[in-house]
Amino acid sequence: TGEILSLVSLPDFDPNDRPQPLVGKKDDPADSPLFNRAVQGVYELGSTFKIFAVAQAMELGLVSPETMVDANAPMRWGKFRIKEF
Repeated sequence: TGEILSLVSLPDFDPNDRPQPLVGKKDDPADSPLFNRAVQGVYELGSTFKIFAVAQAMELGLVSPETMVDANAPMRWGKFRIKEF
């Protein structure tokens, strides 16, 4: 249904003991203790969409739950090298 059952952002803080926000122009907003990573962060969607690629591969009979996938080797796409974090 797309219903959100839970949402967490760490590190968390106590709203009754609110930390001071960053104010400098050189400060990265993501370093602020008030930055909510769950809704304000920008993420590479590969991790989010892996489930769709796997579901499609299973539906097409290309893989099964027992299929082993080697994710250790980096992949090259044009001039970019993509590797696991």
